[in-house]
Parts: sequence; C-alpha cells; structure tokens
Amino acid sequence: MHLALRSLPRSVIRAPRQMTATAAAPMASLAVLIALAGCATPGPAGLAPPASGPGGRNAIAAALHDGKPDAARKLLASALRAEPRNGYLHLLNGLTYQLADPSPQSAELAQVGYDAAVKFAPGYFWSHYYAGLAKFQQQDYSAAAEEFSWAILDRPDQPQAFAGLAAAAYYAGDLGVARLAAERAMALAPEDPAALRSVAYVAAASGDEGQVTQLTRKARSLSPKSGGLVADQSRLALLLRTAAAEGPAQRGGAQLTQAQPASGDAQPASSDAQPPAGVAQPPAGDTPSTASNLQQVMVEVTLLLSQTATTDTVGINLLDGLKLQFSGDNRTTRNHATGAADTFSRVITSALGVPQITYSLNLFNTHDDFYDVVVRPSLVASLGQQSEFFIGRNLSVSVSGINAGALQTIDVGTSVKLTPLEITAERTKFRVDTVRSFFVPTSSGTFAQSVTTFKQTVGATAEVEFGKTLILSGLYEAVNVGWTSKVPVLGDIPIGNLLFNERSKTQNRDAAIVLVTPRLTGTLDTDSHEFRAETLKRLLSLWKDVVEPLASTDALTETLRKKTLRHFRPQSGDLTLPAAADPATARLAIGDTLGRLR
Repeated sequence: MHLALRSLPRSVIRAPRQMTATAAAPMASLAVLIALAGCATPGPAGLAPPASGPGGRNAIAAALHDGKPDAARKLLASALRAEPRNGYLHLLNGLTYQLADPSPQSAELAQVGYDAAVKFAPGYFWSHYYAGLAKFQQQDYSAAAEEFSWAILDRPDQPQAFAGLAAAAYYAGDLGVARLAAERAMALAPEDPAALRSVAYVAAASGDEGQVTQLTRKARSLSPKSGGLVADQSRLALLLRTAAAEGPAQRGGAQLTQAQPASGDAQPASSDAQPPAGVAQPPAGDTPSTASNLQQVMVEVTLLLSQTATTDTVGINLLDGLKLQFSGDNRTTRNHATGAADTFSRVITSALGVPQITYSLNLFNTHDDFYDVVVRPSLVASLGQQSEFFIGRNLSVSVSGINAGALQTIDVGTSVKLTPLEITAERTKFRVDTVRSFFVPTSSGTFAQSVTTFKQTVGATAEVEFGKTLILSGLYEAVNVGWTSKVPVLGDIPIGNLLFNERSKTQNRDAAIVLVTPRLTGTLDTDSHEFRAETLKRLLSLWKDVVEPLASTDALTETLRKKTLRHFRPQSGDLTLPAAADPATARLAIGDTLGRLR
C-alpha cells in the first residue's frame, strides 16, 4: 500500500479542523482510497472456498432464482453447518433474510450474515457493499463509509459503491469525500439521475452555486419530461443559503483543487506546507493534549461466566426400600431355695418385622440448573496509580469470640482493580485484578449459621495495543458423576428392569472467560444531539434564555443563527440508497456469489 501511494498524483485537500469526532478519523483517509480506486483496475477474483457440494449449490441457486428465500435459507443453513467459514454462504444467508422480509428485525439478522461474510471473505465487493448498506440503514455513517471504501478497492468500476460512499460521507459531514465519490459515480454512470442528484446535493451543501446551476441544466436535458431536478430546487436553495451563512469552516466541507497528473516534472511540496487531511502525523509528545492522554488509560473488562448442572435419573430399585428387621430374646432363669426342689426355665423369643416402605415412582426425571453472568465494567486510571471498581453487596457476618463477638464484612459482587505501568501512543502495559463472587444457593428448609459464596479471582500483567481485545483468562470445567443401584438378574430384564435398576447421571459444566480492551481516554461533546435527550435540551435552552440571559448582541445573534440553520442542514431525505432487497442489485449479487461457489 505504501508503494502504491507514492505513485499517486499529488492532490491538495484542505479540510477544516472542526469535524465530528466520530467521522473525522476514518473519513479523512477515504479521499486517498478514492484516488487509488480511480486509477486502478479491477483485480482478478480471489480463490473461492469450496461449497458443500455440487448438488447443494444447484439447489441453493434454484431456490434463489425461483424467488424462494425461505427455502434457500434452509439449504444455506445446512451448507453452513458443513462449511461455517465460507463467507459467500454467509453473504447469501444474510441476503435471504431481507429478501423474505424487509423489516428492521430481519435487517438485524441479515447484518450478522454480512459481518460474517466480511470476516471470512474479506475484500469481496458484495460482502462490503451489503455490510455498508446495513450500517447506513442504522445511521452508522462512518462505518458505512469504510465498508463502501473496501468495496471500491475491489471493483473501482462499479458506481454503486461510489454512490454509497458519497451518501455516507454526506451525512457524516465530510463534504470533500462526498464530492469526490459523487463525481466519480456520475462519471461511471453519466445517464443515472440518482448519481447526478447526489452531485447536486453535495455541491449545494458545499456552497457551489455554479455547479448546481450546471447540474440542473444537465438533468433537464436528460429527463425533459420529468423536469430533472425541479422537485429538488427548493431544497437545493436552502442548502446553498445555509452554506453561504455558515462558511467553509463551519459547514465541515473541504476545499478541493484539481489533482495534477503524475509525472517527473511534479513540483516538490514545500517544507512549510501542511500535510493533506487523512495523512497520519507522528504524535507530538510535548503537546499538552497528547501528554495528557498518555497519562491516563481506560480499560473495558468483560467477564463471562456460565454454570450448568444437569441431573438425569432413570428407573427405581424397589428393593432399596425393602428392609427386614430380625430380633431375638434368650433368657434363662434358675430359682434355688433351701429344702425345695430347684426350678429351671429358659425362654427364647424371635421376631421378624418389615418397617414401612415408601417408594417414589419417578421413573424418568431430569433436573437442570443454569447460571449465566455477563459483566462489563470499565474504569480509568492514571499512570502508576491504582483505580478500583466494585459493585455488589456488603455482607456482615457475626464472628463469635471468647469475651465478645464481632462483625466481619464480606464483599460479594464484581471488583476490578487497574494499575497502568506504561502508556505509549500505540499500546499500554497494565496490571489488572478481577474478582467475581456470588452466593451459592442452598436447599430450601435448611439452616446454618454461615453462608457459602463462589469466588473467582484473576490477576495478570499484560501489554496490549489500544483497541485490541486480550483474552486475559479462560476456564472450562466438565465434571460427570454417575451411580447405579440394581438387583442382580432382576435389574437386567428388559422393560422390567425399570423397577429394579436405578441409574443417575449428573453433568456439571463451568465456563469462565475474562476479556480486557484498553483505550485512550477521551471526552464526549455533550452539545451534540447523540448525548442529550430532548427534555434536557429544553431545560438547557430555558436556562440560557431565561435564567441566565446573555446581554451580548453577538452571542444572541449566534444563538439565533444556530437555531435557524439547524433546519437546513443535511436531512435524511436528501440522499438515499437502494434497499438491500432491490431486485436488480440482488440479482447481480446472487449471480456473482454463486459463481464463486464450487
């Protein structure tokens, strides 16, 4: 990738510094991807993994071509059991959900298939394209733009991905990337009214009134009956007025200049020039913001616990409850008196008794106990300082003594302790200790002057890159316990052995895993609409306007300008993308993907 970037023509992209935190990082590098895709050619198709078999492939293809997505999904589920790492099968499986039902619930299920397709078939055009559509529908525009960029790199001659990138960048606030992508889509499909409309909206949001006028004339010539962009004239006029009122620095658009062709006569960049937007710059350790970020780290800890106990009992043993009691009494008595005859007597008593017999006719019995816990605490710690997080209960237990008793406190819950040891710009080294404890349930009706708790402790020192997840520890324990009680001979008779043969099997499964993900600390802009509810917005507006009115005319004018212009910024109906269930696009995707299955 670095060798390819050196041969690119030099472009000057001047982007303002005020961009949203969620869109600025990924969007700034997309202009380079578009330029790379514009001068690239479609690469050869990669090696496709083998399908589950020719018969299964033909059945899947027949069901999809006949418009039976439900039947195709069953066949795909069977094929995925045989090939769970086949990304093309995952893509078709996700597509069947939206072909059968275009509801949001089906879209969520389809996105799981698209994400698996991106994972197991990376770089494939249709995997990234449909993943981008799913993220665009969820209004995750930065992630959608990234997926469309990968699709462009695979097939730079397809206008669908450029149109998707233009729409995602438009709503994310990066008008520079949106303009590049929209113009490229119109160049690939000059007769497409949707591509022309995208360029017009991006140009209007950028404040280019001349290009909007030119595009309006072109649209009228392409569609004289429909009138071209006549229905969009009022909206385009609002965008132009908003762009003129805000200015380039406030609307988030990038100033673009025509790229010079790559040649040996290219002028070298000035040493004083600023690098283009999207080019990674080395971290400046002496800047206050960077130095502050490198003094703190946030770690997200995920604890997954699962316990399952299953007991299966089959049959009973009737003779287990049959108990015989045998007792005997042997007494001898001799009477001896003077002048009288001796008397001798012996009494022997024997007894055989059967006590009460109680049987429980539970011939077939299954008992299941399960316990699942998902805990996701996160905390921030400074370099060399320990931070602690605990949530749970404090149990006070009485401890008896010789002279007097005492109360001892026991913490039952989740505890995380974090101590950063080293923090760099890319990774961090830290010590983390996690403790999870909970009460062990006891049988009902029992009483003891004590409680039983289950406790799991994990402590380790690790060095992890920011944003990467480390499996700190893992445990899987399986215990099988069984016993049998049967009567010889009678316990081996078919069917009848259920009365003289009792078998019990207990299976205990315990699983535990601890995941840690370090991140650099940051702040959230609470003025953005994502982090403030409507009620809180009204309260803050009341406070600023009534409780604490501003006497400054400039501040009042700025407040009115923001309230007026917020209605004219990009709205959800400006640019649209075809649905995932669009028949024409789905037909192309299905045919291409089936061709890669062998």
